[in-house]
Amino acid sequence: MRCYIWGTNNQSDRAQQGRGVACFAIPDWGLQFRAIQDGNADTCETAALLGLLRFIENNPKVFEGERVEVLTDAAQLVEQLKGSLPIEPYLRGSFAAIRTL
Repeated sequence: MRCYIWGTNNQSDRAQQGRGVACFAIPDWGLQFRAIQDGNADTCETAALLGLLRFIENNPKVFEGERVEVLTDAAQLVEQLKGSLPIEPYLRGSFAAIRTL
């Protein structure tokens, strides 16, 4: 099952703080989720992944036996998850939760 995540705060500088969104979608179900997220672009993207993983965790019967593929255009997030880029201190708690889930 393909799931998509997306997060942004629409600031010209990714590091700039602002109000943004964290989103995930599961097209096979016609499901879209959007939530307001404060922070920089990295915070919003990380919150989108964390939101999706918590949704999966809270619906175990639906996802039982499913192969879940998470797709994103957030290259930095992917590289941080692979261990190729360092994780900023303010995101370490979120990454710990992502790894746990």
